[in-house]
Amino acid sequence: MAISWKKIFIFVAALVFAVILSLVLFLYFGHQELKKSLISRISAKATGMIGHNVKIGDLSISHTGEVNLYDIKIENPPDFSPGHLLKIKKLNLKISMGELARKKFYFHSITVFSPELNLSRVDKGRMNISEKLRLFFKRESKLTYQIDTFDIKNGFFDFNKNELYRNMNIDFSLRNLSSEPSARTSIKGSTIYGNSSIKINGWAYLKDEKKRLDLMIIPDDFQSSPLGILMSRDKISGRIKKLHINLKSEKNMLSSSLATDAIISG
Repeated sequence: MAISWKKIFIFVAALVFAVILSLVLFLYFGHQELKKSLISRISAKATGMIGHNVKIGDLSISHTGEVNLYDIKIENPPDFSPGHLLKIKKLNLKISMGELARKKFYFHSITVFSPELNLSRVDKGRMNISEKLRLFFKRESKLTYQIDTFDIKNGFFDFNKNELYRNMNIDFSLRNLSSEPSARTSIKGSTIYGNSSIKINGWAYLKDEKKRLDLMIIPDDFQSSPLGILMSRDKISGRIKKLHINLKSEKNMLSSSLATDAIISG
């Protein structure tokens, strides 16, 4: 009986294809289960740390150390009315794995896409920020870290759903955020306040014992902003061209200077 090499080749090819397909399906569904487990663990850890229920929609990790978290939602505290303190469309982290192995958190960049921060205050001045989160921000960090670039893209801020405090299209950039005391962080940003576009430029020494901050704030049309309209209702007309803020602190003492290029009359 003659051997049909063609049939043997087809059989082997089909067998190899079936094995590869099974392996791909196993890896895919195994990866999906692993990803769900990781998302659940990260959400639970964040919830325990800040006292707010944290939900994460999806997660992706590359072999180069790039991490993406999608559809992050931080809810109001359990004893507050339902709603969200913060929503983030996407959080991108580019991590230096080599530095992480040496117990240093080194981020080439952190980018926050479309964050929406909604602060609320109710009776007796209580806000939608948990006590755990307050203490988390007050705690002195002992971590060694370096963030080359921290960016906020297309952010939104609101307080008590009042347009007087509402800011949209917030683009904010920090360069050289570091735990090193001598690190100078550069600050650049822009936002839309009412119909006014505002630009921000400056620098800060955030970890130095003598903390220093220098900011230049330049609105293009202050009069049409909610605050400008409010001033005009009180028969105060104002045109602020430039605002320069300089803060210095040393041994729990704070000194500040405020310079304005403005015309205000009433």
